[in-house]
Amino acid sequence: MKAEVLQADLALIGFGNVGRRFVELIEERAPRLAADHALTCRVVASATRRGGAVYEGERCADNLEVIRRLGASKADLRIVVETTTLDIKAGEPATSHVRAAIAAGCHVVTANKGPAAFAYADLRDAAARAGVRFLFESAVMDGIPIFNLVRETLPAVDIIGFEGVVNTTTNHIITALENGATFEDALARMQA
Repeated sequence: MKAEVLQADLALIGFGNVGRRFVELIEERAPRLAADHALTCRVVASATRRGGAVYEGERCADNLEVIRRLGASKADLRIVVETTTLDIKAGEPATSHVRAAIAAGCHVVTANKGPAAFAYADLRDAAARAGVRFLFESAVMDGIPIFNLVRETLPAVDIIGFEGVVNTTTNHIITALENGATFEDALARMQA
């Protein structure tokens, strides 16, 4: 018996390099997603700093309207993909986008560190209450699927520790220091 195909409607909040590559991957992998997972994905909305917000071809007032409209849709899965530029001092606007998506009943995938760094426990709990997923794996360890590995592959294992340098910024700074750069110069180069 063939599985029923699920329709996933996606709203892309932020459409820079990460968002564009994500869409390319979805298009490239569409046959495999359908065959292996009975899933079809459809980008129904995008919101960018320069281009404004659009939902199914109609202009929206802002990113939050896009999220609310997706939440009200009848798709099997409603997913907000959040990849906006981040204010590292406040975790915004990504954290507000994630909160709004969860409140609208949408699953969230973010490549931003801000929501996890500034509001992880609140967002995790809100997602659990709403029955949606808050996924941020691409925001840490350069996208190494460590959380999925632990959650899906090692659920009965008690991890008692972990050591290592797990992000590109730190690796670049350490390499620069080893090559004689000052910490300030190495950090400034990574922040540029």
